[in-house]
Amino acid sequence: MLIDIDMVSYKIKILKKMKKVNKFIIGLIFVSLAFVSCERDEDKNPFPEPNVEENIAPWVNVRGHVTLFTPDQVGGGRFDATFDTFRDNVSSYVLELVIEASSGATEPVTLETISSFPTDVSYSLEELAIAAGLTIDDISGGTIFRFLGSATSSTTGEVFTIDNYSASITGQPEQQQAFNFIVLVQCAPITSVTVPGTWVLDLIDLYGDGWDGAFVTVAVNGQETDYTISGAQATDAQYIIEVPDGATLRFGYTPGAFEEEHVFNVTGPDGPFGGDFGPNPAPCIN
Repeated sequence: MLIDIDMVSYKIKILKKMKKVNKFIIGLIFVSLAFVSCERDEDKNPFPEPNVEENIAPWVNVRGHVTLFTPDQVGGGRFDATFDTFRDNVSSYVLELVIEASSGATEPVTLETISSFPTDVSYSLEELAIAAGLTIDDISGGTIFRFLGSATSSTTGEVFTIDNYSASITGQPEQQQAFNFIVLVQCAPITSVTVPGTWVLDLIDLYGDGWDGAFVTVAVNGQETDYTISGAQATDAQYIIEVPDGATLRFGYTPGAFEEEHVFNVTGPDGPFGGDFGPNPAPCIN
């Protein structure tokens, strides 16, 4: 077998040239990466570090209060609650009140400023009505006592309200958040239609991610059951409620976050009861 020496020599020259080109390309890539790395070092991600004390939000919770009154309990009803913090990073907390009655919502009024924790707060429902410019006679079924809070950080001086927190946190009752919570006067029982029989409750979420802490409470003879749309149910849920003969029946709605997404309707033994309730459902359906 004959070997063409000239051809072999030519191929070796070509390979050497290609090797030089490859080295140049690789070198160029390393220079580019180094340049990008320098840029990143000089312009770091501006997100705060979550474990640094000054970046931890001043969370306040509220517990121990009655959240639901029947209309006949209003005269002697009280709001007794304890406000507390998880960390020593709250310098002060301001508690405000808005009453959403049949005549409309009142303007926010400041009840008190808390600067030590835990602190117990106590008002009768009549005192709250007067503070908001109403009388106890203005409080009826479906009235909402809405409490709004703002907390000042002791590390940064920044003021935090409900707008600073994710609805996935504040919309969950177990979080006991003190930034936007309610006390509700229970709705009156349904008497205008046939009550005994099968009732159907259809819940709808217009965005398709569950009801964000909201729920419908159905009370049959005073036995309450809460119905909602879970994250897994996403868009809708249907519930069947059997009401025995002679029973009393109440429906009440408790809001969560993203109220513009929540709709429900009710069908009784006589057919549809009212129309669609929502978006932004009222606390009572009758």
